[in-house]
Amino acid sequence: MIKDGPRLPGGRYVGMETAPVKPWPHQEIVSRRLIRTWPCSYLLCDEVGLGKTIEAGLAIRSLYLSGLVRRVMVAPPASLTLQWQREMADKFFLPFARLRGGSSFRHEYIFPDENTVSSTKMYKPDLSIVSTGLMIRTERLEELMRADPFDIVLVDEAHYARRKNPKDGERTVPRYGRLYNTIRDRLVPAGRCLWMATATPMQLDWIEVFDLISLTRRIAHFQKDPTLTWAYYRILNKLIHDQEPNRQEWELMRCALNSVQR
Repeated sequence: MIKDGPRLPGGRYVGMETAPVKPWPHQEIVSRRLIRTWPCSYLLCDEVGLGKTIEAGLAIRSLYLSGLVRRVMVAPPASLTLQWQREMADKFFLPFARLRGGSSFRHEYIFPDENTVSSTKMYKPDLSIVSTGLMIRTERLEELMRADPFDIVLVDEAHYARRKNPKDGERTVPRYGRLYNTIRDRLVPAGRCLWMATATPMQLDWIEVFDLISLTRRIAHFQKDPTLTWAYYRILNKLIHDQEPNRQEWELMRCALNSVQR
């Protein structure tokens, strides 16, 4: 039962319930939603210290043990790769391999045993941690295109994927950096779902938040025009402050809600 429980009917959450960490209430809510709605893509935007790693780790453990996902890649900045590997091992008993830089591909394990495995493929391990710096190198992009599809791709510190000209406004052509272009052009097509973690969404320009949201491919009519997103939240602000939207604004809300229902 311990081995097969996660794969039985209704066993999707067994991995979460058997993890050696007890989540805070808000972490449990987020983790359960990630599990229940997989393969939907999300932004994880808790402030620093509120446990985005715990939320993602619980969801990954549950989905992996239940057999719903097989291949998972975590892509943090290089300074955080070892921290992610330790967290996945200590708190969730997940044997992630960490890619080390160099002329050849070396995958380093710390759980269940410390071991280093050489490979001809950059993304061979089903559970892998690859720094965003290595991932976006021009000479490594072809490896990403040849990799077997991922069931989950998690990009940590996703706010680094910001555009270079946010202050120019929504009517100018955006100039995206290499990380954003890699996520949009390589990771999104290569994965079934994309989770992006950032602790500083409100410190960004609003157009940069739109850029990240658009990577989820879940915003329907808002996908190509950031001014629609801005208008939507302006109307919500009116409703929160008991102000009456005009007829055009009500029509925009109606179209948005109908799009979600479909």
